[in-house]
Amino acid sequence: MEDIKVWLKLFTDRMRTMFSDNICCLGIQGSYARGEAGPDSDIDLVVVFHKLSFDVLQQYKKLLGEIGKGMTLCGFVCDRQILSEWNDGELLQLYFDTLPLYGNLTFISKKINRQAALKLVQQNSNNIYHGCCHNYLFDRDWQLLRNQYKAAVFTVKAKYYYSHDTYITSHQQLQQSADADDKEILSIAAMFKNNCQKKPELLEEYSSKLLAWSSKNIIEFGKGQ
Repeated sequence: MEDIKVWLKLFTDRMRTMFSDNICCLGIQGSYARGEAGPDSDIDLVVVFHKLSFDVLQQYKKLLGEIGKGMTLCGFVCDRQILSEWNDGELLQLYFDTLPLYGNLTFISKKINRQAALKLVQQNSNNIYHGCCHNYLFDRDWQLLRNQYKAAVFTVKAKYYYSHDTYITSHQQLQQSADADDKEILSIAAMFKNNCQKKPELLEEYSSKLLAWSSKNIIEFGKGQ
């Protein structure tokens, strides 16, 4: 963990030097932000510029190439004005799951509410439902199913926020606090993260459970609760 702290400081310092007053927010998401990182975890960066042009994007890419050698990087980059007009549901996830390194995301805080959580549950559940059906029928791809379960985890977070007005970032704490149906989905998502056995019958079982779970969400949250 000390190595990542050193690298993130280097990243922050280099970004502030290269882009000076164009940085609105620098942060991280994912397992490093939650304090749940493992040896194979990637570094999920969040960068919001005041103004993002393709030239800025090229400079950012160059900087990552210089300091990111040997690191597994991914993340989100955006322009502040564009982000202000972003989908409210996705803003909720970005706002709560981002650990700031420099600056903040307070400019989107007015859009963070139960209605945004409802939108995220509806959107994610629709996408999961479609993706689950398509994957089972045509692709039968374990990585796609894994990604759908990953999306389900963030959907459970939004469901919990909608019901309790509290956003839980830790996956471990979420597992303890969620209701029974959601706990089962979270458990399967954790198995995927730990490289579960890829047996045909498990693909059938996990697809069936995900389809039933997303269907229930669509019906319940489609009514606006």
